[in-house]
Amino acid sequence: PYGRPCHRHDDGVLDGAVAAAWYANPHIRRLIEAWKYHGIREAEPHIESVIAQWVNQTSPVPTAPWVVVPLSLHPMKRRQRGFDQAVVLAAMVGYELGVPVRDDLLERTRFVFTPQAKIKKRDQREQRGLRRLFRVTLSNVPSHIILVDDVYTTGATMRSAVRELKAAGTQVVWGVAFARGD
Repeated sequence: PYGRPCHRHDDGVLDGAVAAAWYANPHIRRLIEAWKYHGIREAEPHIESVIAQWVNQTSPVPTAPWVVVPLSLHPMKRRQRGFDQAVVLAAMVGYELGVPVRDDLLERTRFVFTPQAKIKKRDQREQRGLRRLFRVTLSNVPSHIILVDDVYTTGATMRSAVRELKAAGTQVVWGVAFARGD
């Protein structure tokens, strides 16, 4: 609760993580799958509604100079899907929190064929996160970043990005996901 890392994810990389919904909820799972894998953009108002309700209920008011940054797709994956769900979610989160969004700060460097949430074995998902999946594209990075992604399973992908951001000078990185679940 309130972003404290659980014992499985408390490795000192990510400063905190929160999610608006549970991926185990069949309605949330179908909403995400229809949106991401079938390109049903009509799902976005429903996703935005969940995010707005979550922000209003939990009242996470940023008190530092936060910047919202999406965990963007690789350009090839973005072309396949026709949009980048992390960029869309980051815009929603930024709007609800009243925080600026920067989608030019982090670039995915590796193309992966299987989405993280579709990998069955936890160890394989965590191993993927140890690889360098991202690159920081700017030399002047914000001190406080809210990383946004659609699904947080093991946190491996998010932690991969956090390592790059902190190496570039970011002090605090929190993760925000639309849905959380293994």
